[in-house]
Amino acid sequence: MTTSIRRLPRPVRKLIAAITVLIVAALALGLSWLTHRPTGYSGNARVSSFISPDFASGFDVAWEATASDLGITGQIAATTTIDGVLIALALPEQADEPSQPTNKKTATSTAELVGIDASGKTPTVLWHHDLPKTSGKLFVWEDSIVVGDQTIRASDGAVTATWKEPLPTELRPSYFSHSPEPGTLVGIPYALGQKSPFVRVMWPVALTCEPAKSWDLSIPNDAEFSCQAWRKDGTVAWTYRTSGDDGHQHAPVNVPAANGYVYVAHPSLDDEEPGRSSWVIDGFINLVDGSYVRGDLPESGLFESSILATSEGWLTVRPSTTSKFAEDYVSLSPDGHQIAQTPRVYGSLTWKAFRATTCWDPQGQVVTPTAQQAIETIHTGEVPWAAACIERTDTDVSDVKAINGQVLMVTTADGYPEPASYGRTPIVALDGSFLVAEARSDSPDGEGVKSARTMILYDAPSGVRLAALSDVGASSAIPLYDDLLVASPAHPDSWLARQRALLGTYPHPDTVLMGITPKRAG
Repeated sequence: MTTSIRRLPRPVRKLIAAITVLIVAALALGLSWLTHRPTGYSGNARVSSFISPDFASGFDVAWEATASDLGITGQIAATTTIDGVLIALALPEQADEPSQPTNKKTATSTAELVGIDASGKTPTVLWHHDLPKTSGKLFVWEDSIVVGDQTIRASDGAVTATWKEPLPTELRPSYFSHSPEPGTLVGIPYALGQKSPFVRVMWPVALTCEPAKSWDLSIPNDAEFSCQAWRKDGTVAWTYRTSGDDGHQHAPVNVPAANGYVYVAHPSLDDEEPGRSSWVIDGFINLVDGSYVRGDLPESGLFESSILATSEGWLTVRPSTTSKFAEDYVSLSPDGHQIAQTPRVYGSLTWKAFRATTCWDPQGQVVTPTAQQAIETIHTGEVPWAAACIERTDTDVSDVKAINGQVLMVTTADGYPEPASYGRTPIVALDGSFLVAEARSDSPDGEGVKSARTMILYDAPSGVRLAALSDVGASSAIPLYDDLLVASPAHPDSWLARQRALLGTYPHPDTVLMGITPKRAG
């Protein structure tokens, strides 16, 4: 055969060689796709904010979705979940980076929301909804999402209410602000540090307040505010006018509610930290009807740092009534009336650490302890009433520094372990054995990391790198089910990397969304 080919004219031999190369390349491409192609999702579709311990083995790709698959013309800017439905915000490719949701340049005439069912082998589009004037935050509210002047049901994309005017999309920690611009309180303080345009409304109402009069530069302490509480259907539940008669502004604070109540407060200089302003609690407001009650607060009020929410109401610390140098725990009802008082015994956790702790049940729902459970946990450091807990840092409420009481570590470039925090509310395994978080720039894994959205699978609490989403061509991700992450593709920049993607590595150049499951054995 070889001799026969050699007898052929040179142009013919070159043509045969070229055809042979093309055949080999085609076979290689086909084999590569067979080797790397996603196998589809076949998990239990159990909705959870935690992920399965099976992810400790690493990541695998269940599916890739292109813009054509999802029926969109641009790129996926951000995703969230509502009752097991994946909601994707799609913006045209020329739009700005979605991680800057307050930038009004993200508003375009072709933005849209897409509802997706990801419980099958591949995702199924449930509905599309055009957003002609999208900018700022999108409010996830129970089974719906409020965008602009519309309330959209997540299950089928139906518009269930039209608002007379949109909610202000600027979030506020409170209404004592040097900015007179209107904002919205939703009961989730750490939302202010999130990059995602999606924000969950944790209260039964969304509260908007504006100064009763205009101020040129900053708002004084005794300014009065007019507040409105909005229901999900765009109607006003109640109105509230803050009082400035005593020289203080008594305004609701953006904190989790206790049985439908939140506290109102005014700013005051902190005696322990000169120059720093703290909140002094003046009373409590019912989020259902807007009624105000002072409760059994001391005449001078109560510093916010000395109170936390319980399932029965509130728990606070006060000077003891029996000993000059001791303190008592005081349990309050939701409207601030005293229920019980017990001597304070110092234990494993500081009061400050427990206030920065959030816990969940096995289904991924936030758990609020009773006053007695909180006291016992502070004393012993144990949390028998919850499946998992994280402790946030003081400097950034979206950063996590401990899981289930274990301080998280990081191995520095010098090879030494030291305590560390992991940013932007990482995804945690229910058993606390690992977390998926943004790569830390001060660890070997973070060296040369240009994108803040690069996510690494870290062992907990050691901080040892187990895997990276970039191993399968993905970047940032959110949990949908305990065995499925929904991730953005990490499209390569170089020509060589793009050619490799065409040969079957992840992600495909047209991919806009990826489903990530635990790595399969073998």
